[in-house]
Amino acid sequence: EMENYRADVGLLTRNVVIQGDHVYTKKEQFGAQMVMSTESNTEDNPLVAQFSNVEVRQTGQGFFIGRYPIHFHHSGNIKGRAHVVGCAVHRTFNRAVTNHATHGLVVTDTVAYNVQGHAFFFEDAVEKHAVYERNLGVLIRPSYSLLMSDLTPAVFWVTNPNNHFIGNHAAG
Repeated sequence: EMENYRADVGLLTRNVVIQGDHVYTKKEQFGAQMVMSTESNTEDNPLVAQFSNVEVRQTGQGFFIGRYPIHFHHSGNIKGRAHVVGCAVHRTFNRAVTNHATHGLVVTDTVAYNVQGHAFFFEDAVEKHAVYERNLGVLIRPSYSLLMSDLTPAVFWVTNPNNHFIGNHAAG
């Protein structure tokens, strides 16, 4: 009788690429970072940040807390105005997608591969109403310069149960 084997497959390449340089980024573990933050996220001054089908590689800064490839930082309620959809985040020096004090973030169909530290990371346990759906995390590596928990990192580090996780996969 034949056994049925299935594998998760994630495409890493995209046409739009955000990356660190080829020399110093690897040598110093000091890559690009994107921080979406606003102190006055209101109807008159809303934060809008939508990443769709973007490749993010050689990013994050390995020895600094808060220097993540894609970082929603104290963004307030962003429901309907911010998402990370169909992206690939790989070969990072500090996490993949971080949600810090942001509510209503949508992260779907995104691949995190060869990431140092927790990949999809909720920072303070106040984050709520996020939707993470059909994401894939593979080859998550320990970090010796972040939090103690990053010594044994998780693909999904979730600190508040008031969020929605549907059909996500963690492998390797």
